[in-house]
Amino acid sequence: SHPTQRNMPPQSPEVFAIMRNGHEVIRGLMKDCETAPDMAMFRRDWGCLMKWQELHAMQEDGAAGGRGFFAVINERFQNTAHTRGMHAAHANLQPIEQQLVQMVNDPRTTLEMVRPVYAQFMQHNEAHLKNEEDVMMPCIKAMKEGGVNLVQVLQTDIMPCIWDNPDFGFWVQQAAVSLEKHHGGQPRALVFLHALMAVCGPERWARCLPFVRAGLTPQTYAQINAQIGME
Repeated sequence: SHPTQRNMPPQSPEVFAIMRNGHEVIRGLMKDCETAPDMAMFRRDWGCLMKWQELHAMQEDGAAGGRGFFAVINERFQNTAHTRGMHAAHANLQPIEQQLVQMVNDPRTTLEMVRPVYAQFMQHNEAHLKNEEDVMMPCIKAMKEGGVNLVQVLQTDIMPCIWDNPDFGFWVQQAAVSLEKHHGGQPRALVFLHALMAVCGPERWARCLPFVRAGLTPQTYAQINAQIGME
């Protein structure tokens, strides 16, 4: 069963799990693409990966009403996101992503053709995620220890990047799907949803709930609801 049973959530939500476990959503979708049994499934999973990753990147780079996580890191930690190449990494991934998009859009492309290019993409993207984590985690820890209101940072700088995006419901639902499926022995879905609930506030959370319910299996939904009271 899903590991939420064995792992009671922390008393207060780890709100930056929205960003950190966001990486596990991306890794899960990458794994789905890697193990896709046929081209139709690969196309579907690749489409979800690109769409979810784009929304996550907006939360980092800034979009709509939010300046993004990288701007927060730059401001509070001597331009670290810039000097550690976090902005550049997104641009560096674009050529191989575009190559894959073109291949996926071509009906003649077979799984055998796409696999070696995809393997290369996966390697680059994993290195990109790992580099971000090496920068992000110490920054979050330092902000937390310094008494920064992390909920406020997410509400002001990060979530407004996607709140009003037409794909926001997809973002919630896909996170639930991927974190339950690719839990890695951790209560990843629980921790992510606990964080999201804290950052949303009651009204916005009520709008998220149908997507959460659609994403999780009934058993996991019931388990997580019993632990953090989603309804």
